[in-house]
Amino acid sequence: MTQPTMSPMHDQPPVLSAMPPMANWIAICSIIFGVLGLLCWGGQGATSIVTDPAEMGIEISEFYRVAGLVGYVVNFALAVMLLIAGVKGLGGAGGSLMRLWAWLKIVSVVLAVVTSIIFFDEILKMMSVEFDKSMEDMAAQGGGDQADMDSEAMKAMVGPMAVGVLVVQNIIQLIWPLVVLIAVKRDARA
Repeated sequence: MTQPTMSPMHDQPPVLSAMPPMANWIAICSIIFGVLGLLCWGGQGATSIVTDPAEMGIEISEFYRVAGLVGYVVNFALAVMLLIAGVKGLGGAGGSLMRLWAWLKIVSVVLAVVTSIIFFDEILKMMSVEFDKSMEDMAAQGGGDQADMDSEAMKAMVGPMAVGVLVVQNIIQLIWPLVVLIAVKRDARA
């Protein structure tokens, strides 16, 4: 009995992934970010559903609360979409789903910025309430006069701090969608 031999055309094993290594890296990071998104947006969303801001001394409009809940749901769904796109990306597909996710995430961030601008006064009120609680705690621990001086100086900084937080937060949220769009575009050229 003769041993079967491989022909010269079949000396190399078949390639399992048609995606370039950068795309696999993008897929793996997308899976990680998708799981983190599920945990963060899901946890924050669940907390905001069961927590009444009035119990914490924070008064917000019902529309702002609903807008926040919608934001959590949308971002949770985007995290699921990113996770699915990452898994598909490891299998050699998913580029178009990743591109769709990136564009939807960018739209989500833009809508979050618009919402933040519309409700900026309420955001400032929430930050002021939290700040006042911190100053009261500081005064209760024996830093009374210093807390009063610091409180007035810091109250003037609440607005600029809120703007800074919102700017940094939204820039960070845009980094990964932009990386995905650039990487998927490069893969399409290859």
